Amino acid sequence: MVSNPLWPAAGGMPLQEKNFAPRVGLGYAIGDDRPLTVRAGFGILYTRIPQIYESAVMNNDGLTNSFLSLDRTNFYQQQVFPSYPNAAVNCPRGPVSCTLPDAWKQYATSESAAFSPSFKTPRAQQGSLSLERELAHGVTGTLSYLYVYGVDMIRARDVNLPPPTFYSDPIYDPTGTNFQNAFYDVESFATWQTTQSISCPFPPCINTVNRPLSQLGAIDQFESASSSVYHG
Repeated sequence: MVSNPLWPAAGGMPLQEKNFAPRVGLGYAIGDDRPLTVRAGFGILYTRIPQIYESAVMNNDGLTNSFLSLDRTNFYQQQVFPSYPNAAVNCPRGPVSCTLPDAWKQYATSESAAFSPSFKTPRAQQGSLSLERELAHGVTGTLSYLYVYGVDMIRARDVNLPPPTFYSDPIYDPTGTNFQNAFYDVESFATWQTTQSISCPFPPCINTVNRPLSQLGAIDQFESASSSVYHG
């Protein structure tokens, strides 16, 4: 089978039994009378992968479900736009599937979701240190510190997008009429239309994104590409 260079590679959900999560703790008292108690600990904690990610991979296969978005300001889509109070689709109640009208099928897209080949179970490295001492009878002072570092956190990224393009957007004053002789760069996945037309009465306008895989909409790839740090 010849692989499609445009189709992103997919991985699977990692097995939980392969996770190794050691933890260590230490407690020590310094002195005899009102000793200074030192407590410290460090460990690795693995989090459960939320069920919503697994459900998205199972349900969004690019074939089962279709998504429809109609823009009534678009001349061609306006011809098939339902008029009030007519229903868009006569669908009975209950967990059933309805077929889109033939006139709408050209505007329908499907989405797909998959785990990245390098996807890992998110984990946290947690360390703590506390100093405790009795200052007076019945009065205790405590100083504590907590460190949590999240590794391989889940990030969802749409991989069915073209390379972004930088556009220079003019800067106007608050009235919107006086040009300030300055521009700022805007990164966009869609092309911009800078000339006035029927579809773009007030340029610049953002055109529809031309996806590399035009048969699909978003391809959500779940990656282990985020991290977080907490000091308490």
